[in-house]
Amino acid sequence: MLRNVLVAGAFSPRDIEERGVGLLEEVALYVKEKSGMTERPRALDLRRVVVEVQRGREIARVKGDKVELADVKAARSALGKKKPKKQDGPRAAAVRKILAKRKSLAKIAVSLGEEHATFTKVPLDQLPVLGALLAKLELPKP
Repeated sequence: MLRNVLVAGAFSPRDIEERGVGLLEEVALYVKEKSGMTERPRALDLRRVVVEVQRGREIARVKGDKVELADVKAARSALGKKKPKKQDGPRAAAVRKILAKRKSLAKIAVSLGEEHATFTKVPLDQLPVLGALLAKLELPKP
């Protein structure tokens, strides 16, 4: 029901008949997410909507009346992946700095917070090296 309300409020009956509810729902959600709207979009002109689709290394700008469902889904997915990276706090930065001193530990996956650290993909032969580096580590006070 909500899907039909979203599409009916945003597009003309002609657009709905020609392009289908599924595609138009994705386009309406793309416009909503791209613009940061809190309410559902109203009265969209499909010919004026531009969807930015990643094609290889370039971004193609496709008009709404020529866009395909897969393109809109990929564009919506890409919108969610553009979250700004949080900057490391002083404790996490200290851990990263000490790990950067050894090339053999470069492949370790590290997840750092201000209260915990998780190390994965540590080669077994590098455990003593990692332990020695972490033993030397002096964390700044929080």
